[in-house]
Amino acid sequence: MEHTTLSIVVVGDAGVGKSNLISSYLTGQFSGEAIIPQLPETHVGPSMANFQTTQHIFDTSSTIEDEAGFRTKLREANVIVLCFSSDVKDSYERLLSHWLPRLKNLNVKAQISIVETKKDISTTVDFAGLISPVASFFNKEGMQVTVTQQVSAMYKEHLDGLFRKIIQSALWPLSNLIRDGKPTEPFLAAMLRIFKIVDEDGDNLLDRHELATFFIRTNPEEGLKEEEAEGFVRETERMMKEEREGEVVPMEFRDFVLFHLLVATRIQRPAAVWNVLHSFGYQHDLSMSSHFLSPPFPRYDAQRKVVELNAEAERFLMRWYKREAKGSSEVSRSFLDLLQTIDPLLSSSSFLSSSSETISAEDWSNFWRAETRRKPDEVFRHLRYFGWQKDPAQTFKTEQRMVGGSFLTWIASFITEPKTKRNTMRVLLLGSPPDDAHNLGIRPKQEQQVETTLDDSRTLVKSTPRGSLVIVESSTFPPSEDLSGFDAIIHAVPVSTDQLARLVSFRGLFPSVPLVLFGEASPL
Repeated sequence: MEHTTLSIVVVGDAGVGKSNLISSYLTGQFSGEAIIPQLPETHVGPSMANFQTTQHIFDTSSTIEDEAGFRTKLREANVIVLCFSSDVKDSYERLLSHWLPRLKNLNVKAQISIVETKKDISTTVDFAGLISPVASFFNKEGMQVTVTQQVSAMYKEHLDGLFRKIIQSALWPLSNLIRDGKPTEPFLAAMLRIFKIVDEDGDNLLDRHELATFFIRTNPEEGLKEEEAEGFVRETERMMKEEREGEVVPMEFRDFVLFHLLVATRIQRPAAVWNVLHSFGYQHDLSMSSHFLSPPFPRYDAQRKVVELNAEAERFLMRWYKREAKGSSEVSRSFLDLLQTIDPLLSSSSFLSSSSETISAEDWSNFWRAETRRKPDEVFRHLRYFGWQKDPAQTFKTEQRMVGGSFLTWIASFITEPKTKRNTMRVLLLGSPPDDAHNLGIRPKQEQQVETTLDDSRTLVKSTPRGSLVIVESSTFPPSEDLSGFDAIIHAVPVSTDQLARLVSFRGLFPSVPLVLFGEASPL
């Protein structure tokens, strides 16, 4: 776990034992004598409580001289420890009438842990029964109040456990997962995405193999093998059978969520649930980590490089489609609703604006190919939402884009290459009027040993010592010419996604004729 710095502020009425609480926790000793009204800020290193944290513990005085500084300290806190004691008159009542309303008005975002000090002399019979309704009431008001426990500074009773729970609540906030006994909407959305990623065969059930793979992925430090992960599966079965009758594996989505709620609450291991969420890229606010979505991404020169998904990445995307199609040639647009839940970035995609009620496999594939050539970094973020674990270098392939003067060089290679054994090459040029030929490098202003003529039939002829290049321009789309007589087709202007689909379909009638797409503004 990464090193974390936490700010812990201890507040409460005078005499409840705030300073003694801190002093006993830090030194393990209790003097029994009155100590200074307010201890200085204390830094506790990572060795305390076995967490990789540095705790900044702030004591506060009941007589607040610097009100502005006190408010700032509360707003910047990760955890506020709110103390009361049964031997201090009205300290419990003031939790309800003063402290909690005050913290609410300050709009503090910290976890608030209610603690009863001086357990050794407490007259409270049912601490949890006393505090739980208070916490529930203020949680409904949007606060994060937890019932912690009773402690004794004199006998150091439950002090270590108290600060362990405080650190846990800051590092792994349970309130982001569960509120008022129910899973939060962001947590359910995150678990749905994880479930769909783990469900490799798309049957909406997690079998033993899929669960074992899930435990291997979420416990990388353990270096689990599948037979070892099977032990985790058996323990999952045992825990779930206590909740439900009958078989629980294969596991449905509702049981997948219930299992994680039990881990977080019943066996009090919210860290284990957060470990799962972190493994799939989530932060503590249940948003996706920017580093997870976009690790260091290579800069592609769109003017000189064509970026495409590699075969493995294309198969990965098609696997999502095929799982939903279940043997059909198309899927309904409800598929996109599911994907938007899993990947909110898709909501702004042009793919979703289509009026069609169904999506074909060709639509799906062509969309991702076109998007990749336009914005590979955004496509990579989509892939990560879908569960892709490889880095950009293992996701894309690049090819040199044919622009400007490189056109003539490329064409000339066909004429000058000895293995071609031909003197003339015929090329069909789509979409470029003769006046634009200079921009394409077809008519260089100065070129030795090259003669260029343009006849009335819109045919451009280039003669070289090795042979001739005949370029026939077509202003219609698709072209009316018989493609079988050409050695290559060049599309030299930008094309839309719809035009591309038509061009590729038309090109399929003549599979032996090479097709080259180029141009600075081309989305491809």
